[in-house]
Amino acid sequence: MDDSPESHQLSLPFVQTIRRTGPPSLARALHDGVILSKGKWVICMDSDGNHRPHDLEQLILKIRPDTAGWLVAQRTHYLDPQYTWAHRLFSWFLNTLIQAVCNLPTRDNTFGLFAAPSSELHQLPFKKIFSGHGEYYFRLLSFAHQKNFPLIGVDAIHGIRALGGSDNQPLKRFFSYLTTLLRHYYSLRANLYA
Repeated sequence: MDDSPESHQLSLPFVQTIRRTGPPSLARALHDGVILSKGKWVICMDSDGNHRPHDLEQLILKIRPDTAGWLVAQRTHYLDPQYTWAHRLFSWFLNTLIQAVCNLPTRDNTFGLFAAPSSELHQLPFKKIFSGHGEYYFRLLSFAHQKNFPLIGVDAIHGIRALGGSDNQPLKRFFSYLTTLLRHYYSLRANLYA
């Protein structure tokens, strides 16, 4: 996690926290955590407390010795009362667009809660994935899908945000994600025909 006043208030004996002291960056914090992770599976939750512990628990319980694929949490609906209608509409439309453009089997590609076999995760081009804000997530899933790693949807619901504030400029975030999505699409096309 990025070094912040909130991070110093957390006391989680069952979680090893890694505090970054560089410039704040969601994607870089996740990158550093993935690099330093140990074990056969990497479980990633990219939030400031708005993923429910129950959903994380359900994700962990689905990991079995015979699990073949990535477990990708997906919102079951877009009616979270803490967000405006504009935010919900942009989120739904963006996820639908990402699914179509990247040809992904998952319907929610911005939620940021997943579990992946470490051996598969470390085959991906981290330098092309972990930058920006939440855009890293659809790039991650897109590259995983290109490698033919199965992406298995697991139902989840947004929890009430525990830290920080909600994005109060959904239109700005939407166009930022859209620009990144188009760049990613053209990058994939260029590599396909190179």
